[in-house]
Amino acid sequence: MAQGNPSLSSSEIVVLKVVDKNQPTFAHFLYTVKVSEAATPGTVVTNIRAHSGSGGVLHYRIIEGDSRRRFAVDSTTGQISVNSELDWEFQSNYSLIVEAIDVTRQNISSTCKVDILIGNVNDSPPIFLHAPYNFTTLESTPVGSLLGQVQAVDPDTTGQLFYSIIEGEKSSGFIAISILALLSNTM
Repeated sequence: MAQGNPSLSSSEIVVLKVVDKNQPTFAHFLYTVKVSEAATPGTVVTNIRAHSGSGGVLHYRIIEGDSRRRFAVDSTTGQISVNSELDWEFQSNYSLIVEAIDVTRQNISSTCKVDILIGNVNDSPPIFLHAPYNFTTLESTPVGSLLGQVQAVDPDTTGQLFYSIIEGEKSSGFIAISILALLSNTM
């Protein structure tokens, strides 16, 4: 309580978890890490560690949050690594529940949460939505007139796409132009 005038105070709810002294205890309840979608199988993501209050032998396993087995945990060291190809466009984060089991005692275990954020890599080219595009115009159309509009999407970003004409050919009274969508990626 503050000693000023008027007297002020505040309160906060504190949640305490009482655990069996023999129950494994993780260094952190929540681990948050980031790994690139370009990481290859075997790439180390993080290390988690629990301690046994009774000196028991601990083993680790992922019990939730990774049904496709994109990650693996070494059962004796707690090292989490990439197990199979990651794809940010398919899934951009994972929330794993990892369990530490005291194998020297029956039914003594503890869990922690590991949030893994997948870093995007620009690995998918932009896609034109309605290619090929065909536009016609009269010879008398004023220079600078809008002849048509193209649209592309890039699954790697919600950012702006930039378009440029990369080649063109004048033949038989019409002009064929190829347009390339270029992405400005700041990641």
